[in-house]
Amino acid sequence: MKTNSFLTVYVIIISFFLLNVPINAQEMFAGKRIIAGTFEGKTISYVDGEIAIKLREGFQKESISDALLNLNALVKQDFDELGWGLIELSQGTDIIPIIKMLKRSNEVQYAEPNQILSAHQTEPNDPYFKGTSPATYRYQWGLHNISQSPPAGIYDSDIDATEVWDLSTGGSDVIIAILDTGIPMLNGSLSHPDLDDPNKIILGPDYVDLPGTPEYQEGVRDRRGHGTHVAGIVAAETNNSTGVAGTAWNCKLMIIQVFNSSGNGTDLTFYNGVKYAVDYKRNNPSKRVAINFSGGGGSPTSNLQAAVEYANTYGVAIIASTGNNDPSIRYPAAYSTSYSNVIAVGAIDQNDVRSSYSDYGPQINVVAPGGYGDSFDSNDIFSTTPNYSFVLESSGVGRTYGYLAGTSMAAPFVSGTVALMLSVNSSLTPSQIRDVLQQNADDKGATGFDYYYGHGRINTVKAVSKSYSLANPNYYYTIDTAPLNFYDSNFNMTFTSGPIPGVLAAGAYTVDRYYIDVTRGNFISTPQAWYTAPYGYSWASPNNATRWLFKETTSSSVRFKTVFYFIKTCYPPCGQINLWAPFDPNTALNREFITLGIPPIPPVIDHFVQSPNPICKGGSGSVRAYLSQGNPTPTYTWTKIDGPASFEILNTTGNPCYVAYNYTGMLSPDDVTDAVIQCTATINGVGSDTKNYIVELVNSCPSCPTLAFNVGGEMTNDNPMLITSLSNPGVDVTDYYLLQNPITPVGNKINLRIHEPQTEHTWLDYVELIEAKIKSDELVAVNDEGEVINYKNNTAPFTVLLNGTTDITEILSSMDTLDIDLNEGDIITIQRNIQAPENDGDGDLVLGGTDPIKDQESITLSLANTEDIEGENPKLGDLTFFFRPNKSIIAKKLRNLPPGNIEITINQELTLNYLTIVRNLKTARVNTLSLLSATHQQSGDVKNLLTGIDQSYAEILPGDMINFEFQKGIIPAEKREYILKSVGRYETDTTSAFNKLAGTGEENLIPKENKLYDNYPNPFNPITQIKYSVKENGLVTLQVYDILGKEVAALVNEEKQAGTYTVTFDAGSMASGIYFYTITANNFQKTKKMLLIK
Repeated sequence: MKTNSFLTVYVIIISFFLLNVPINAQEMFAGKRIIAGTFEGKTISYVDGEIAIKLREGFQKESISDALLNLNALVKQDFDELGWGLIELSQGTDIIPIIKMLKRSNEVQYAEPNQILSAHQTEPNDPYFKGTSPATYRYQWGLHNISQSPPAGIYDSDIDATEVWDLSTGGSDVIIAILDTGIPMLNGSLSHPDLDDPNKIILGPDYVDLPGTPEYQEGVRDRRGHGTHVAGIVAAETNNSTGVAGTAWNCKLMIIQVFNSSGNGTDLTFYNGVKYAVDYKRNNPSKRVAINFSGGGGSPTSNLQAAVEYANTYGVAIIASTGNNDPSIRYPAAYSTSYSNVIAVGAIDQNDVRSSYSDYGPQINVVAPGGYGDSFDSNDIFSTTPNYSFVLESSGVGRTYGYLAGTSMAAPFVSGTVALMLSVNSSLTPSQIRDVLQQNADDKGATGFDYYYGHGRINTVKAVSKSYSLANPNYYYTIDTAPLNFYDSNFNMTFTSGPIPGVLAAGAYTVDRYYIDVTRGNFISTPQAWYTAPYGYSWASPNNATRWLFKETTSSSVRFKTVFYFIKTCYPPCGQINLWAPFDPNTALNREFITLGIPPIPPVIDHFVQSPNPICKGGSGSVRAYLSQGNPTPTYTWTKIDGPASFEILNTTGNPCYVAYNYTGMLSPDDVTDAVIQCTATINGVGSDTKNYIVELVNSCPSCPTLAFNVGGEMTNDNPMLITSLSNPGVDVTDYYLLQNPITPVGNKINLRIHEPQTEHTWLDYVELIEAKIKSDELVAVNDEGEVINYKNNTAPFTVLLNGTTDITEILSSMDTLDIDLNEGDIITIQRNIQAPENDGDGDLVLGGTDPIKDQESITLSLANTEDIEGENPKLGDLTFFFRPNKSIIAKKLRNLPPGNIEITINQELTLNYLTIVRNLKTARVNTLSLLSATHQQSGDVKNLLTGIDQSYAEILPGDMINFEFQKGIIPAEKREYILKSVGRYETDTTSAFNKLAGTGEENLIPKENKLYDNYPNPFNPITQIKYSVKENGLVTLQVYDILGKEVAALVNEEKQAGTYTVTFDAGSMASGIYFYTITANNFQKTKKMLLIK
């Protein structure tokens, strides 16, 4: 036998004794006997002849095949990617010595018996007990305890589920995997009236029955009843006029069978069930999954630990019951001190006291209702049971609905709470879930954490509210204690029912009266709030001792009222009583309430964003203030502090602030390169903040229509477009531009802007954004034919000389910070190595640089041959280059180039950064991004004008802009570059340049056409500006009408000289709504729409 060739089987056998009844020799699991024995010093139960093995990393099943053959062992469950598998030996084989031998092998990391795990429930002492069917809501005291009889427990000894349903009843993206005995099924279909919705129940695998057996063919059909009871507590169908309510009824359930009809499973069935649930989450990343495991055993094992680790690695919480009537907390619950994804749950009864059977110890986290457990009756937990004959029915548990008790019943209350937490905050990690549960539990037993109650009884409404606030930081979650107020003394009160049930009977008493009347307000929207303490009585006299709470919620506040009586004596006097009714309110927990709402927060201005930056002479822009905090939305006021006289604020209120740097033809002496404005953000009754901002201005900007990008939230100018337009007057040109600034997508959109910062008038016919996906070590260029070139920046097979003497090859070899400034008349010579493929006459010349002078040929290429024709170098066709004012990359196709050097003549001052000759790899994946929208600042939607080359133009006048949204590419790529293709033309606009007459709002240039512009801003409140142009002298009227056609304002009614005018419309006295404004000038009439929003 090769003792170094074994797979370690690590089986966790958890023995669970139902009501201390031992597992006997006749009990079976999957057709095999259950054996009681000792393993590593602990008494366990395990499946006869089965060993769980984990191979060490790097070993496969084949490495132990000889050893298995020598043992006459079969592989019952093949080894998975984590190295776990199950082997099977002949029944009756003593597997303990074999396990010891396996563990000594090099290939085996763990070897363990396939330990039995048992469901944690308390078997009833009274075999004749039956549940009540159909159920009424009063049996479910675990969800809402009002001291109903039965079971006549302590008021509010529940999880406060009814309160939390105001906030959430669960989401369909949250799934609780129930690892248990299954769910009711008949003829292969869900059969229980409260668990029959196939849209909310996912049927998982059966890991306990042998393939091919009738039981296996039935799927996850529950033959015991335990799993059905657990599933109903978590998420029974609710609000359906049938049966019971579940804790998180709109969440989904995943049913995985890991216990058989005897209530037993193994470490491996648990491992398989956990792995299935976790893998479901991994394969469905939008879903949130948690696991309920109402079972366990007495010994830790590597197999069990591996399952817990696997769930922990992939962010899945395991809610596990601590166990019943055992000397210590069972596993996997006992792993809670080692793994933060494990939540160990003990049980309390209807009196908020630890259930006597509930296992305790340092690993316990929280407790939840589990029932009294002496017998299955109204003191226990009422839930769903199979609607057919099942094993526990013989113990007196009702069919379809019935009572059970145990920590098995406590765990699903916590699982339902976790489901609700994930429904309001899908980003919670298992560690955060456990922390929130513990920090918001109602402390029970000894103050603080203890071994019997952990951190206390879960409070669902607190835990879910806190989770909601973590997902929505503008919501504040607070736990408060209401003040107890004295009202009067020695009041004679008649109670028609006993004021303290079971202690004082109905009758007349002398009392001191106290009350709670607490308001929390100043929220900016309607808050949600819950009085989580037990209710007191009402003011009524006589009083019927019915619990009473007054709650009043407004759009900004919540108010609670209730009353308490300190009973001194009978009336007439019968001796001192000195008891509180209905309970003593002097502890904080007995006057507790919580609120969840958005409070007002003083504004704090964090930063400003200017767009464009800088603002050019003759242009306009905006400055927006951004807050680091502030609720509700403040009002903004803006003031000019400093700057040139030609700089003005167009709106003194609102956000953003619109500004203009007016065109004056000549610079004024006071013109400077910046201006200072002041912003004050104010929330009435809350606070204000004031900060200054320096507006960057320039007196010379790139002309032409200019491209701007969203860079870090700010629209930043890049480069002019259509740069060859003035060299081709009167015709449209096509421009390809490789974007130089990194694009910052906003969600799945790419935002661009084309605007006119100076005095050009653009006719834009077509815009296209091209995406090129390349490898990380490649570069991209585009030539003027629109061909996208991808290449690698290899060592140049040429030498570059300046004016025939200075070698500048190294300076121009890469796109870095090394530049060379060139002057008009300079000559750059490219001495080619004709043996290099790039120089064989076909390739692309790629250049990078800047040229501050627009619309002129920057350079011209020629071929320097040794045999010149009449002393002149032959030209390379029309190979002229136009650089742009900011850095740009340009390319030219070289075709059939004869041998010889290339000469570049510099036509004007420019800066050169990069030069290379490349061969196009032609491996770039190129596609056009979808144009989602194109919105003109004045004209609105112009998308349909820009999607075809058809001379249907979107016009951009000085100061105008078009904002574009393109669909971001979704196909993965190592590197992306973007190319903007534009078609159109522009010319200097002598009709619309901003040259305003002082104080008149008039422009003294003669327009070529009559025009009514869109008002700005629109929508507005309450002031907007309306601009119009008339091309000849005459009577002009401009009137405003409401939606019914009634004239509400006459803005202009006089003779006007030809020109452009702006008039201000103040709608301060008018109601919100749609208005129309109409201009009439000679034979021209035009109407536009505007929206007033107050």
